[in-house]
Amino acid sequence: MCAISLNDTTEIQEYADRIRKIGEDQHWSEAKYESTLGEYYFRAQKEGALQADQAEKHVRRAYELEPGNTKYLENLAGLLIWCDINIDEGMQLSKDLLKIDPDNVWNLWYLGLGYHKQGLHKEAIELLERVEDLRITYSWALQQLLREARQAYSKAGKREMSQNLLDTLETRAIKEFISFTLRGTLLAEQGYEEQEEYLLMLMHFDTLSYAGLWSHPEYMAIVGNIQP
Repeated sequence: MCAISLNDTTEIQEYADRIRKIGEDQHWSEAKYESTLGEYYFRAQKEGALQADQAEKHVRRAYELEPGNTKYLENLAGLLIWCDINIDEGMQLSKDLLKIDPDNVWNLWYLGLGYHKQGLHKEAIELLERVEDLRITYSWALQQLLREARQAYSKAGKREMSQNLLDTLETRAIKEFISFTLRGTLLAEQGYEEQEEYLLMLMHFDTLSYAGLWSHPEYMAIVGNIQP
């Protein structure tokens, strides 16, 4: 693991050769050899080493050799999601595995992580809480990911509420602006340009126009209808 983390190519090759020798002695399949080496690269990537390309090479090769092996499917899906190599592909593979093995804790974790990365925080929370229920031991990493997903979901909800409020306020402002326009035009046509009510409307125009309501389609449509 240290050799991989330090990107020592000579030691990495020696380590790979030792893994292959062990595999030959124990009559491993080529897929198991590729998977074992890929898992070590994957673990190194999780610890900060830049080995995602090597991890994908071996993990994907193992899956290609034995596509029916759910462990190899899990590893490939998790790698693609965790390392941001191809989240969409990883999510699809993870969903395929979910149909076969719905209680696979690691797969549920990876799928929850993928949803979180895609901004689907509610779905992420549901899956990660399921992982929490299925796990026997406490996991700090899982709790940290859950906190991040819950915070992101809360912020997203607040942003949506704020946007809805802004939309409501904008709608009210447009209606008020249109009302002022119609009333102001009528007063002007009646020769009341110097009257207090008309001057107050000009002040309202200055207040409301900061939001760009002059160019709003709904406002422009009405203004077009009242032009002399």
